Amino acid sequence: MKQGTLMESNDSVKVVVKEVYLEKGNITLIAGGRSLRLRKFQEDLVRVLGRENNIRCIGLEAPTGSGKTFALLAPLISNILFDTDFQGAVGLYPTKPLVNDQFISIRNTLDWLGRRVYELKGEDGYEVAVKYHMDLKVIDEEAKKSRSISIKVGLVRLTKEVLNKLEEKMKEVKSRITLLDLLRNTLLDADYLITIAVPEYPYLMLSSLYRSVPDAQKLLTLAAEGDFVYKFARKITNASDNEINSIMRRMKRVLNDLLSSKRQERMRLNIYSALFSDGVFFLDEFHTWTIYERPTVLALILLFYLESLRSPRPERYKLILSSATPQREFYELLTKIGLGEVKIIEARLASKKVDVDRVKSRTIVYFIPTSTKFRVGSISWFMIEEELPYLVKEYASRMLSYERIIVFGRRSATVERCAEVFQSLTNEKPAVITGVKPSANFHGREILEERREYGKLFVFGNYSVELGVDLRKISFGIVYGVYLGEIIQRMGRIGRGDVEKAEVLIPIPSGYLSSVNNFIYKVGREIDYRTFIDLLREIIPEKLSIETYGTSFIMNHKIGKIRIYLPLATYIITLAMLWEYTMEYRKLCQKFVSIVDRLELKEMFNWMRDKVSKAPRVLVPLASFRLATSIPYVRDGIEDRASLSTLIGNYELAYRNGKLEIKGISKKSLGKVLTLNSQYQFNIEDIVISSKFLFSIENVILKGDNILLNILKNYDIPLYIAPPDQDYKLFNVFGYAIRIELTAGGRVFYMLLL
Repeated sequence: MKQGTLMESNDSVKVVVKEVYLEKGNITLIAGGRSLRLRKFQEDLVRVLGRENNIRCIGLEAPTGSGKTFALLAPLISNILFDTDFQGAVGLYPTKPLVNDQFISIRNTLDWLGRRVYELKGEDGYEVAVKYHMDLKVIDEEAKKSRSISIKVGLVRLTKEVLNKLEEKMKEVKSRITLLDLLRNTLLDADYLITIAVPEYPYLMLSSLYRSVPDAQKLLTLAAEGDFVYKFARKITNASDNEINSIMRRMKRVLNDLLSSKRQERMRLNIYSALFSDGVFFLDEFHTWTIYERPTVLALILLFYLESLRSPRPERYKLILSSATPQREFYELLTKIGLGEVKIIEARLASKKVDVDRVKSRTIVYFIPTSTKFRVGSISWFMIEEELPYLVKEYASRMLSYERIIVFGRRSATVERCAEVFQSLTNEKPAVITGVKPSANFHGREILEERREYGKLFVFGNYSVELGVDLRKISFGIVYGVYLGEIIQRMGRIGRGDVEKAEVLIPIPSGYLSSVNNFIYKVGREIDYRTFIDLLREIIPEKLSIETYGTSFIMNHKIGKIRIYLPLATYIITLAMLWEYTMEYRKLCQKFVSIVDRLELKEMFNWMRDKVSKAPRVLVPLASFRLATSIPYVRDGIEDRASLSTLIGNYELAYRNGKLEIKGISKKSLGKVLTLNSQYQFNIEDIVISSKFLFSIENVILKGDNILLNILKNYDIPLYIAPPDQDYKLFNVFGYAIRIELTAGGRVFYMLLL
């Protein structure tokens, strides 16, 4: 058989995965004659919030589609049953489409539990705020008690438009108390407020970076000035009561030249207080954050924790991290830096079909062996993606018969090729969902909301599907992935208990066929979900190599450390201008110093002062919540933005009149296309620099891909130029770094794309 082809259909291995059920709990909600019984893991969350006051961090581990979004209502149920007084909950989601989707999900639940008494629509025509009146009864069978309450519950979908309206309203008033009341009244006068947002909003507000770029650069330049902020915080920590005031006055004189008026700074924190504080932070889909984003996710958690110390009751501030896969290493880090024990709540799969909810349908899985140059090993999993279009061709008629399907790839070019094959064979117009706007031949993301539950829907996508609309009644899928978590997450999108049965094709390297057969020989062809996961573990890597190596590397590297430190430092110095209560401010500085010490952030102070702070144009992107080198492009006459590595690795591009234009699909090796060479020695190293500034330096002459060179010369892309002795080959292969080969001397070094 030829290499790089699918094996015969009769070589595939069939496995039947039984339905998945979750245990029901003992708490029931009753409203308007309707009842909703919580699942056991949802009940466990309510009880932890109500009974374990000392627990600040909770890890929620449950499969996709199990009802994790209920975490936003758990504090309210705790208030009713256990007399806690949580003011609300904040749901933070990785993408705006997911924010919109989860807003709809929780809105539907609230529609079911109460009645709308007010709503406000945004410029997009959809609600941004809804207020409900609820007459809610909660029955706890375990404690043999029930309680009833009449309550106003508010739901806000936070957008830039909403924040702008709040800011305009707040300029009209002066009193701090009036400001807080105005915030609530501008949106919702509610007893319990649920806010849905992307993490950037609380991150930018708490870090004080929610301001113009020039002002943010000034603030970050001060924060990046070596140990300046750390030394200031230590002085406050060690000062006597009499000394603190004079230290604070000196700092305020420095800040007066950098910050806007005290009133405006307080306004920003007041917006945060009204929308985000005195409640629970729920970070969903935690496993999806990339290696570069983990440091700022940690920074946001630490900002939330520090802000809680300004409250008379910091224990009310709870953090829930929700993930479809375990995150024990990150939980251990939170404990190490002083946030206490992370309480883990797992959704337990039911062993009997009694008192349960079905969350996963009976699923027939076909493992499709594929022959490539490498039959086993991590690289073999990457190589079989080339065969996805052939798999689509072979199974197109079966896909058409199911009418609602998802095909998962990884590279955008492969996803689009699969969609082209399907369209040519069926005359159906598929939806293509990647990080790049699809061509005019395909539906885009807009069709997903329209056909969320009903109608023909043929979706071809990558990770962007995982972080988008929560599609229902998907009964067929092709699931390609290169590590265990990716396969599990994608499987969770198909057959979610809302169809009687589902069918999934999983392409595997041919060298693993015998392992699958041997496993089935031992346990049988019909297996439960846990056994199916064990089967996957037999053949596929637990983690992507870049995640295994890259996450721990970045968290301990200067780049990761500066991304943790900068937002904490700007938070501390801005509060110095605002906070009048110096004794409480000292406690905050003590905790800041402790965090810096425990994370060993001091190691990069000299480097930050000498190699970063003098380049203010890179400080804002360096401190941004996400590091994805996003650049503008044009496709079919429409402008959009996408990551540099995605564009350059998946498309035929042209650079005309200062604009990047997509001409067609062209899948390329990232390792090759992101390699440049120079015949001159390179004396710039261990520095963060703008690509545009780098190419303005006289002796910097690089050659290679013309599109890449044009992008680097014309856009302010932040780069970390690593010393030549540091090996970033893995980062280069995965599109995180540019490899520079020096023909003179044969040396190699890397520039990390920030």
